[in-house]
Amino acid sequence: MKNRKTRLTKPRALVALGLLWLGLCLAVGISSGVFAAPNWIDQHIYMGWVSEQLWFGEDKAIYTNGDTFTVHLDYDADTTAENFYIKKNGGDSATTIFTVDASGNVNIPTGAAYKINGSQIGPTDLASVTATAAEINYLDNENLTADDLTKLAAVDASADEIDTALDGIGATVTYTNLDTVTDGSNADALHLHLYFGWTDTADAEIGPYRMVELDASGDTVVATLASKTAFAMHLDNTTISGTETLNLGVGKVSAVSASPIKAGHYIKAAGLGKVTELVTADLTGTTIDSDTGGDFGNQPANDGVELVSSSSGDTTQTATVIGTTHGGETVVTEEVALTGDTPASTSKSDWGVILAVKFDASTTGDITVREASGDQTITTVSSPATSAGVITVPAADQGAMGVKPTSSADDATTKYIGIQYVNAAGSTAYQADQLNGATAQTFTTEANLVTEVYVGDVEAARTATVKVGAEEDELGKKGIALSTVTAADQTVTVLMLP
Repeated sequence: MKNRKTRLTKPRALVALGLLWLGLCLAVGISSGVFAAPNWIDQHIYMGWVSEQLWFGEDKAIYTNGDTFTVHLDYDADTTAENFYIKKNGGDSATTIFTVDASGNVNIPTGAAYKINGSQIGPTDLASVTATAAEINYLDNENLTADDLTKLAAVDASADEIDTALDGIGATVTYTNLDTVTDGSNADALHLHLYFGWTDTADAEIGPYRMVELDASGDTVVATLASKTAFAMHLDNTTISGTETLNLGVGKVSAVSASPIKAGHYIKAAGLGKVTELVTADLTGTTIDSDTGGDFGNQPANDGVELVSSSSGDTTQTATVIGTTHGGETVVTEEVALTGDTPASTSKSDWGVILAVKFDASTTGDITVREASGDQTITTVSSPATSAGVITVPAADQGAMGVKPTSSADDATTKYIGIQYVNAAGSTAYQADQLNGATAQTFTTEANLVTEVYVGDVEAARTATVKVGAEEDELGKKGIALSTVTAADQTVTVLMLP
């Protein structure tokens, strides 16, 4: 039989060489302990890509030319530390790019740096970060960019300031819209102002929440009654003296009432910078008080008045006599100290009619008020009553709204009626008016409040009424009340018109 030689084709030769090479590697690995089970836990395994080839080796990466990047998993039996490395240019001189240790900490070598989108982040850049992961994720969900965050970093306004500035802005308004106002223009088109404010210099003392006007000299002073030149409200709850800076504003502001005010009613200046209601068609003739007469008789008619008690012990009380001067409607008040059952006389000797009498305390005996010359009784105040002819007006009904009140009766009479009122200067004053039956008569002076009505001279069979005076034109209208107050000197919210 003829001997035959086995010939390896080129492909087969390559396969044979590969198997031979693998066998040699395994032999070397087993002899050195790389793949031996007893030594496995103290060894290193390298996976290296060199010229697009994957290599395994012990302690040293196998490389031929160019850069070698290796992934290094190190398990140390002595320290039970597991480290994961990525190195450049393997072997003993390999440079560690980063390490992940057994605790999950990522470490980079000195001189290296993290970069986000090409921008370097140093070791201290994240040290002061206090945001939680949820907060950071929220920012990411809102698609905020680095430029957006840079702009936010420059914001030094507080949250309250931002809330105030953005109050009323629609959901579609962006910071780009708001940025257009940085040129000194305003953002009126972007949000609703509660008020518009500015500063001025006070030219006289101005109290808190007072309306101000320009006087004839052009000075800023508190507004007078029904002022046509009132233009703003003092915004602060402080008193400002002359020459001091004054914060002024129009819009939704606070004011001080000079009388009861109902929400929705127009307001005007009431004097001293306070406000009251503007008398419109539906307010004129509003009843302030209505009551029957006190039926005083034997009026002094140019005589003096005496007061005498049925008890000698009534010596500590003081009486106030309220009446007119003979021949006119001017009201006079006089205080008289009681002297028990001995008559106490007024110093005034020309009384016309007595409108009312009142005492500062109750008496033990009944007090007779009489005209001096004939001792004729005008009225008797029976104990424990402390007044006669006096009607006290409830606070909620006292508003006279800065116009002249009117008086009338339910039937024919020409008796006198009087009022105690508060004027535009804030002072308590008195005036009287002669009734003319059911025809309305007008008092001579404007009143913000009517606090008492005096009906002593009116017949008992007649009912006398005091009402709010005539309708006003709208030139004095300065705003609208946004809240209701039931007395004077209360803070009321108003919409002050410019």
